[in-house]
Amino acid sequence: MSARIVPRIAIINAMLVSTNVDGTGDPAAYAAGTTYGQDTAAVPVMVQDPVTHLVYRSRVANNTGNTPATSPTQWQVVGFTNAWRMFGTRTSVQTARAEVIDVQLKVGEPIDSLTLLNTDATLVQVTQTDPVDGVVFDTTYLMVDTEVADYDEYFFSPVVTRDRLLVTGLAPYASSTIRLQIKKPGGTAACAACLVGLSQYAGQAKWGIEMGIDDFSLKNVSQYGEAALQPGDYADNLNLTAYVPRARSTAFAALLKRQRAKPLLIVGDDTLPDTALYGWIESWRRTFEYLQEDVYTLSFKGLT
Repeated sequence: MSARIVPRIAIINAMLVSTNVDGTGDPAAYAAGTTYGQDTAAVPVMVQDPVTHLVYRSRVANNTGNTPATSPTQWQVVGFTNAWRMFGTRTSVQTARAEVIDVQLKVGEPIDSLTLLNTDATLVQVTQTDPVDGVVFDTTYLMVDTEVADYDEYFFSPVVTRDRLLVTGLAPYASSTIRLQIKKPGGTAACAACLVGLSQYAGQAKWGIEMGIDDFSLKNVSQYGEAALQPGDYADNLNLTAYVPRARSTAFAALLKRQRAKPLLIVGDDTLPDTALYGWIESWRRTFEYLQEDVYTLSFKGLT
């Protein structure tokens, strides 16, 4: 089981060649001469920054002349516009569009992997085109889970779709363009996280990878044992042990140090999409246990 770490490449305006997700439903751009009221549940007051694509809510009444990006007392960031949610740092808020999301990326540096998380689709097509070599990668992935236990489940159970996809084997051409089509005919295609990057070998993972969640729901129990439950966000977590060859261990330790407090993708086993987590390195330990390889215990926390 090969574990891999993919440092996140932040997608910026210059990298997004095109998208078919328009601004329907997004708030208007901030206007310096406008007086904004206070955002409430009854009367939402929100604006967007068309450069960063961040969405802000007004925190005060009579809000005039306060640029959102530099006025945290008057404005609070609440997320991204619809088209840019899939390139942000949250995995619980999705970019959504009827039937198909069609985007093209030109990152400008070598990448070999693409990962989708919290995705709602039946088909995903990934096409990589190089200006010299033409199409070098073109694969369509079925997102419907076809595994069934028996005929009753096949005929009568609801259709289940996989919510994540790991794409490996992209050609590391810096000048290539990646076209991503997330398709759900007759429904709403959605994706919370689209991550591209150059994967780094993280050793051979030991069997027994642990995954779970940190639940941020509110759970209050009264003195009489009555429970008040309010569902909230949650974040994945992952713990694994990896064996790294001694010849590569120093470079791997340096990678872990560089990536501290930075969002990244960790894949516990590159054949198991369920072991993919988008988050940060919580802690790690290196043990000089064997002559030819070191043992790493790694703990990761996921983003919500």
